[in-house]
Amino acid sequence: MRIKLTNILIVFSILFVILSSALSSFYLIGFSPDFLDYASHYENTRQGLDFIDQRFEPVYYYLVAFFSSVVHLDFNFFVFIILIFSISAKLYAVYSWNYRKLLLFLFLYLNTSYIIYDIVSLRVNLSVSFFILSIYFSLRKKHTPFLIFLLLSIGSHYSSLLLYFVFLLSFNFRNKSKFTLMTLAVLLYFTSYLLLELALTLNINPLLSIYVTEAEKAPDIFSFNNLFISFLFIVLFSFFDKVNENLRVLWLTSFYLFLISNSLSSAPIIYFRHIDPSLLMLIIYIVSVKNCYGFRVRYYFGVIGISIFSIYKVISTLYLNPILNSSSYIV
Repeated sequence: MRIKLTNILIVFSILFVILSSALSSFYLIGFSPDFLDYASHYENTRQGLDFIDQRFEPVYYYLVAFFSSVVHLDFNFFVFIILIFSISAKLYAVYSWNYRKLLLFLFLYLNTSYIIYDIVSLRVNLSVSFFILSIYFSLRKKHTPFLIFLLLSIGSHYSSLLLYFVFLLSFNFRNKSKFTLMTLAVLLYFTSYLLLELALTLNINPLLSIYVTEAEKAPDIFSFNNLFISFLFIVLFSFFDKVNENLRVLWLTSFYLFLISNSLSSAPIIYFRHIDPSLLMLIIYIVSVKNCYGFRVRYYFGVIGISIFSIYKVISTLYLNPILNSSSYIV
């Protein structure tokens, strides 16, 4: 039965990856204004412009250089390849942690509009995919692939530095008391906020000022989405000490990223770069729980909650706040 089930899941996953990547690359891609910059960069790379002039990270730049100048692929096919890799990377990690919940992950992944996030934030998505693989190998104590994917992640988008800071912090605090973890959460929230204000005051990085000028796009931290996800975090935290160490790391990474993202909401670009990886980690955590004996009701309440949230997200994406026709997502 296990062999038959795994074979079905593998075939279904392959079809999902190919079809969703093709749909996104050749249909949804046209709705994102950010892709004008990506398409322009793809063409400019053929002319040999340096990646520093283009302001793109080296891994992404050289991938573009290889596929545009060596393989001579059309831009849409390039995006298709990136999406196949990024979705496959997430599925590989989830399948390895708990293959029985793979269909649940696909349901949540599709409904929460991550396929849209993947194409709108192409470089961040590539970086997050490498990040997921790196922490997978790290938690498996395979240090060489961890370091390789860490470098690839940072080289794809520098914002992943914050992801790794939070991951390493979560890893080192995974066995601390709940009081210690909540105290750290409060410190992270206010420290992140104060550091942003200090950086703006000292004008450490001119880009920060540009990020803050997008303040009219700042999310409402007291929105339904945020309050509902906060409630889910509380429910899932109630059985935090009953799951294994690796799952604790996943939950803490998701939770701390969620808090830091909200503390930096006055800079929407920074917020959007980290809130989606936070929620992705939350989904991966939920589907990775195997044995919920002793907290079954609370766990399935969390599953139902994130499922309801995902359905709300897809309705919001398509009808209430159609992000495919807006700049709500910023690369």
